[in-house]
Amino acid sequence: MKLSDQTYYVIRHKESGEYMPSKMYRTTNRGHSFWRYLDNISPPSDPTPRIFRNKNAASIAATMWAKGIPEKVVLAEDAFGTKYGVEYKDCGRKPSDLEIIPVRIYETV
Repeated sequence: MKLSDQTYYVIRHKESGEYMPSKMYRTTNRGHSFWRYLDNISPPSDPTPRIFRNKNAASIAATMWAKGIPEKVVLAEDAFGTKYGVEYKDCGRKPSDLEIIPVRIYETV
């Protein structure tokens, strides 16, 4: 199968026109949930767009981004140790802030 036989998907922030990056820089020690949150770090991410193999995977990534910033919280402490969970810090994000765009990749060899 050639690359051009497949439709891929990217996520674009409607307001800024930025694409969800393929990776966040390790200096931030954060994942894609922090995209568009670390604007004070210049630049916080690789500008290469993150590519998804199917629309469902892109939709899940957009939904998780819209949930906000994940924070580790202690759920319980007992004789067996500490149990942790995740709560999401609301950043005012909405899934409608993003759009999923189908793309094709062509080889230029």
